[in-house]
Amino acid sequence: MNWDQIEGQWHQVKGQLKSKWGKLTDEDVTNLSGKRENLVGKLQVRYGILKDEAERQAARDNQDARGQVVRPSLLTAFLPGLLLAGCASFPLPTQRMADAESAHRSAVELGASAQPAAELHVKLAEEQMAQAKVRISAGDNKEADSLLIRSKADSELALALAKELTARVDTQRAVDQSKSTAVVNAAQGALK
Repeated sequence: MNWDQIEGQWHQVKGQLKSKWGKLTDEDVTNLSGKRENLVGKLQVRYGILKDEAERQAARDNQDARGQVVRPSLLTAFLPGLLLAGCASFPLPTQRMADAESAHRSAVELGASAQPAAELHVKLAEEQMAQAKVRISAGDNKEADSLLIRSKADSELALALAKELTARVDTQRAVDQSKSTAVVNAAQGALK
């Protein structure tokens, strides 16, 4: 069966896809709209597999010699292989690395590493990024992803703590200036 036929019989096929591709959400299946490239993309995301492998799995979906709607038994035949492939690989967390580095850079540029309350979180973020790089080198992308999420969170916390301290200092400065102005005004007779 070709993808034009699948698209034409989409209402019949989507229930079978949902039952056989358990990680696909109802929204995922609805948004596929019978398009092969959409299925390939969702398989990549949900199962953490490379594009070539996702394309092979999607191609297997439409291999039915009699041109009928894909039967559950056909999907069942290759589902264990896909699940093993999905478990065996986790995508390289390049976006998480960029996010963590960006958050860290922001925290450092705004002086978080110079403030005691925020300094610990800046150091934790640096250590977690270093550990993530080691995990990526070792091929443990899932653990690296987790470390990068924590690194970003620590950097963002350091940034928030630095901003809070700066806001407190600015507030105290404004209060002191207001008191000083009140004293000057009273001395000049402006206030009763």
